[in-house]
Amino acid sequence: MSIAKMLRLCHRLNLLRAEKRRTPALLIWELGDAIFELRRELGSTSLELDDVYFHLTRDLNVRRKWLEKVVIFRRYVQVKELIPVEASWGIFEKGTRRKAEQLQAGVTLREIS
Repeated sequence: MSIAKMLRLCHRLNLLRAEKRRTPALLIWELGDAIFELRRELGSTSLELDDVYFHLTRDLNVRRKWLEKVVIFRRYVQVKELIPVEASWGIFEKGTRRKAEQLQAGVTLREIS
């Protein structure tokens, strides 16, 4: 179930890129959340998957470093509602952890550096 959701989200991301439109940070958070959901599902069934990033980069056709940033963003922004609708991924792509922590701490989008 989670892989199908991730593929749909990646398809939406690819469409935005093809149209040269900004990538909403909310969409990236949802992808990260789907990865967290997959790990929870695997854990609840006592299944282990060696090198999850390897499998996800292959299945989703994305770069590992980018996927790691997606997971970092989701890990440090724990509540989706903290992400302003107008926030683009470009704001968080560099310095992902620091900026995500700032957002989690209540710093406004304008104040994030």
